[in-house]
Amino acid sequence: MLCSALTTLIVLLSVQGVFAAIFKAVPKGCYLLSDELPPVLELEVAGPLDEMSQTTCMTECLTARKPKPFNYFGIADRRWCYCGDRIVYGLPYQSADLCNVFPCVDGGFGNRCQGFVGMEVFELVLV
Repeated sequence: MLCSALTTLIVLLSVQGVFAAIFKAVPKGCYLLSDELPPVLELEVAGPLDEMSQTTCMTECLTARKPKPFNYFGIADRRWCYCGDRIVYGLPYQSADLCNVFPCVDGGFGNRCQGFVGMEVFELVLV
């Protein structure tokens, strides 16, 4: 299965041991990355890490800004995490080939995730 398949990660966010909210990450598609184009998401929040995982990036985007988490997250080049309140630029490609280059680190979204020129974008939805 590929990352762009309709697979959803659900995360329970807790604050000081009290369960506060449940979020699910809904795939929104594979977007082209290029130095000549505007960014897909507004803010780079983490990286470079040896291998960024979907869970790590999602957690960064849920906790990087308080009191309201970001609405979207995405991983680029398997090492960089981006967050945003909206998708700034681009439309998802019909084919997810740009995003299915590297193995997923934590598995929850399929066998392949991220690429050199592709970012799989996920929307964070409160359940």
